[in-house]
Amino acid sequence: MASPCILCAQISEQENLDLIEDSVAFLVSHGREVIMTRNISSTVINRVRVCVKSLQAAKRAGASRLVLCDTNGGTLTLELSEIVKSMCREFPGLIGIHTHNDSELAVANSLAAVISGALQVQGTINGYGERCGNANLCSIIPNLQLKMGYACNSSGPDCAFDGCFPVRRRSRQFAAAEISCFVGLSAFAHKGGVHVSAVMKDR
Repeated sequence: MASPCILCAQISEQENLDLIEDSVAFLVSHGREVIMTRNISSTVINRVRVCVKSLQAAKRAGASRLVLCDTNGGTLTLELSEIVKSMCREFPGLIGIHTHNDSELAVANSLAAVISGALQVQGTINGYGERCGNANLCSIIPNLQLKMGYACNSSGPDCAFDGCFPVRRRSRQFAAAEISCFVGLSAFAHKGGVHVSAVMKDR
């Protein structure tokens, strides 16, 4: 089964891998830090091999971080933990996590990913983001620091935590967003571009 990006561009798997490697190598050669993201939403079912090969291509070319994305927010925590553990064995010291909240699991999945070996967590203030939102850093950071013993900022263990609350209050004042999982109008939807093209070709 081809990966979504191959389905969209209608290219072979090898062409896709070559494009990944060439693109990352080009950016690295121009002094850019490259963080490669890879959708794992359907990896549990049948795409582990393609996922690993695309991350290997990015690593060979010099990507500094390989971020696993639960793009439609549908992966359950136990499944996600197994994927992260597997990828951390394959790519030690390089794995990050990016979760969406369509199933109300973005925070839980992010914390589970850290326990499973992920070294970077991507998220947003108050979880604001596409569809039902992203992982809420204002929940993740205190949990990691206060309950799990992680330091989330190189400036010291209290720096990231102390900064959460004023930013959270301020952003809530400006955001007129209501985020609802499962029943939200945009839950599990695809925004456009690559994802929509892939779904149209292979539901």
